[in-house]
Amino acid sequence: MRHQLRWTFGKLKQRLALIEPWQYRQCQPLPVFRYRELDRQLARPPGRLDGREIQPGSLWGSPDQHFLLHTTFSVPTDWTDVVVLVIDIGEAGDFSHPEALLFIDGERYAAVDRHHREVSLTAGLADGRTHELALLGWTGGTQALR
Repeated sequence: MRHQLRWTFGKLKQRLALIEPWQYRQCQPLPVFRYRELDRQLARPPGRLDGREIQPGSLWGSPDQHFLLHTTFSVPTDWTDVVVLVIDIGEAGDFSHPEALLFIDGERYAAVDRHHREVSLTAGLADGRTHELALLGWTGGTQALR
């Protein structure tokens, strides 16, 4: 009740809007992902496969489908702050799917889903070199994914 009297929610909303542009101070988009449907769950990515390009915001996965998403990335050497990959898969209002294991240069690195979209990178990856990024996962759900 005291929060309503002091306009706390309105103040918080205003301050969050003020700091939101500072959330990611330096950023660059990931290259376009390539998508490949898999006929079964795999423990490791099968290497770089040809697949169709997935444009950001487009429909890419059918329900109950195992998949491989593949691209590359590089982190400039002058980025000294905490560096994160933002992997925005799935619909915000959907259940926790799709879900995927994230591999960097063929090594298991993290897991992502609609609740866990940010992956902190180790400082050693800010080396200016190109790294392979693969998401090996399952779409889940009952509808096509964006």
